[in-house]
Amino acid sequence: YDEYLELIKLAIWDENIDIIGHFGNVFPYIGYPSMEEYREIVDLAEEHGKAFEISSRYRVPELDFIKLCIKRGVKLIFASDAHQPRDVGNISWSLKAFKKAGGKKEDLFFSELL
Repeated sequence: YDEYLELIKLAIWDENIDIIGHFGNVFPYIGYPSMEEYREIVDLAEEHGKAFEISSRYRVPELDFIKLCIKRGVKLIFASDAHQPRDVGNISWSLKAFKKAGGKKEDLFFSELL
C-alpha cells in the first residue's frame, strides 16, 4: 500500500509522464488510501500538471477521487483499455463516472474529443 502510493508519486514527479493510469485498480488487494492521502496525491498532480485516467475496464478511480480531481483542476482522461477488439472505444463507465462526479468538458485532458 505505502509502496504503491510512493510509486504513484514517483510517476507524478517524472517529467516524461503526463497521465497516471489505472489509479486504484490494486486497492481492493492492498487497502484503500484515506481522503488525506488522496488529497496529497491530487495536490502533487496539480503541482506537476498531471492528469488521471478514468478506466472503463477497471472502473477506477473511485468517485470521490474523481470529484477531488475536478475540484482541484486536475485533468482527467477516458480510457477503454481494451484487451478485446469488441471493447475498443468503450468508455461508457468512464463517461458515467465523470458525469456523476460533476465533470465538465473543461475538466478533460483532451476536451476537444468529447
